[in-house]
Amino acid sequence: MLPNTPAPLPVEVMTRGQLARRERLTRAVVDLVAESGPDHFQMKDVAERSGVALGTAYRYFASKDHLLAVAMSEWQRRLTDRMLAEFDKPGSRAAEPLPVVERMLNYTAREIRGFQRHAHFAELMVRIYTSTDPFASEAMRDISRNNSAVMERLLADVPAGPRGIARNAIEAVLMHALTTWVTDRCTIAEVFERVQATVRYVLSPAAVAFDGGTDDDRDVVWRTAADSAAPPADPASGSLSGPDDVAPADPDLA
Repeated sequence: MLPNTPAPLPVEVMTRGQLARRERLTRAVVDLVAESGPDHFQMKDVAERSGVALGTAYRYFASKDHLLAVAMSEWQRRLTDRMLAEFDKPGSRAAEPLPVVERMLNYTAREIRGFQRHAHFAELMVRIYTSTDPFASEAMRDISRNNSAVMERLLADVPAGPRGIARNAIEAVLMHALTTWVTDRCTIAEVFERVQATVRYVLSPAAVAFDGGTDDDRDVVWRTAADSAAPPADPASGSLSGPDDVAPADPDLA
């Protein structure tokens, strides 16, 4: 953030021209991330690529992290909107009446394969997830809300109590696994394995059936769930099934 930079102009008060320039900036960021990752360019490079003056860029975005987070949020929202539309489209894979575990395995496999194919966007997700920029944090909350909308549809058959636990556990394990993969502390096969194991664990019949009780009751149920969960498939064997990979890039540029 530049010294003494005022708060960025709220989207709600932008003119049509300002919104167009803002979109050019976010699209330029997507291009630059796809080419070299989020750490190998500066705000001036975004300004040059977009044709928007650097000073104007800072009127719309308080920092590079803010711009990165908004670009990721807006890209992800378009994918989320497309995914949600698939739920209501007869004949689509998302609309198939599959068991909840299989639905979630398909969805998470699709997401991980997309990050595997476009690792720079996994780096971007990890960077903005750990950013302390307050404006980037607001964009991350938008990403979380978008993710939750899809997860709620996938977990619609699960009672409210276990549904929240399952959603939080799956999202947390996926984010942690991506972080360790991006930082070369695990393989992509381990990412698949950890997320699949978590999905089977938290969505096993014993876990899903639990919707109350004491802490001791919960401990018994979740230990039973672990015992009853099927072992995860070998991600290297190609046995993961699901919809076509979602490439983490701007849908119009993929």
